[in-house]
Amino acid sequence: MLEIAHRVASAQRAGDDRVAILHAPGTDVLIVADGSGGTSGAAEAAERAIRELAAAINATSVSEPAPWSAMLHRADVTMAGGRGQCALALVAISGAQVTGASVGDCCAWLLHDGAIEDLTERQVRKPLLGSGRALPVEFAGTLARSTLLVASDGLWKYGRRERIAAIACAPDLQVAVRDLVDLPRLLSGQLPDDIAVVLCRERHATLESVT
Repeated sequence: MLEIAHRVASAQRAGDDRVAILHAPGTDVLIVADGSGGTSGAAEAAERAIRELAAAINATSVSEPAPWSAMLHRADVTMAGGRGQCALALVAISGAQVTGASVGDCCAWLLHDGAIEDLTERQVRKPLLGSGRALPVEFAGTLARSTLLVASDGLWKYGRRERIAAIACAPDLQVAVRDLVDLPRLLSGQLPDDIAVVLCRERHATLESVT
């Protein structure tokens, strides 16, 4: 059984980051979408991307591996010409298998044995989802005894990777996700950017913290 914790916080009153946790038979799907800041329709783009993917996942047979990059490509084409664009990471967990795809600069990391496995290291950051020209890149890994972190750039751009990983591997996921959201806060208490974070691990996993 999986344990999942997530949190979204905004730098301004209305933020552009979104999180979705979707469930299908035998599969849990985690989505972090980051509307492109400073552009009209950023939040709407993140929300529409999640709606498009949720509908596609519901229509996909769970008896076969989902073609995640093709799914993101179809969402990109459907959204093209609409308001706004977004970065997005989609991670699916089925048993110990982790698969997914991403566009932009949201991250998906597996944290285990004192190491950070960056599943999204090969992603193409631009064009974004909704441009009609996005280039989704698939990835795969194994959850096993790891902690999975999926986050917008509001986290990883403003904290050291090792510090982020150490917080994420704390025993209590709810505390960890709260502390991750607070990590980038300025002395004023403000966030430098919107932030969306999802943490996931097998409920009874024994963790080796990253130092």
